[in-house]
Amino acid sequence: MVLSQTTNRLLLMKYCSGPVHIGMALLAIGIVTSCSTSARDRTEMDLPPIDFARSFVTFIDKDLDGKLIDEFRVQVESRCTLIDAEKGTQEEYFLTASSKAQQTFGKDNLVKLPNYDCSAIFSNKEMKYVRLFLSSRTNHPQSGALKDRGRTWGMTGDVHDAVSFHIVNAQDVAVLKERSDMVSAMLGGKPVVGRTKLTIRGAVTAIIDYPVKTFNVNRETNLFQIDTGPLLYPDRERLAMEFGIDGLD
Repeated sequence: MVLSQTTNRLLLMKYCSGPVHIGMALLAIGIVTSCSTSARDRTEMDLPPIDFARSFVTFIDKDLDGKLIDEFRVQVESRCTLIDAEKGTQEEYFLTASSKAQQTFGKDNLVKLPNYDCSAIFSNKEMKYVRLFLSSRTNHPQSGALKDRGRTWGMTGDVHDAVSFHIVNAQDVAVLKERSDMVSAMLGGKPVVGRTKLTIRGAVTAIIDYPVKTFNVNRETNLFQIDTGPLLYPDRERLAMEFGIDGLD
């Protein structure tokens, strides 16, 4: 990830591990039960960072007769919160991890051809699929997506029969203000998440949260460098025209 001068602010936060389970350090659980709230009720710092390693969305699909086809769970990679301070509203959008196109529970020919990587952008209201085909000759995500589900985006309940969210808040969060804090967090094995705040237009802002996956430091000079991805990113031109999922990539 490259941070330019147009970035209003970058915030790095660490959170502490809790009880040990199956040999892994886990965090205390807090569930986000609603994706739409009033911006006047939650400031930026009141918006808790996510424990991305333990946050998922589960989709349920059935056939025309109501018979269960599949229940599949996907990990959350990034969150983008769009805030309109004038209207006093905000909406949270999530990006899922990518998966290969495949025949679910297929007995043969497991891999779909032409193959593609597929991710989803979703809120509790709407969602869209992002497909990247392996060959440039077939890399037309919109037309390719129509072959699978009949639509690329729409209301969440129209694309799948049911969707459930398991978004876990990080606990005991500390803001890394100094370079030495960042170096200590990295060398101490602490999970770290990043937060970038962007001004879209007027009173509309976007807060992007993401896990820091690669972290370079020099303990002698306190230099640090991070990169991560994929992450959910707002398109300023499109969001200037319409506040919603179509303005996110």
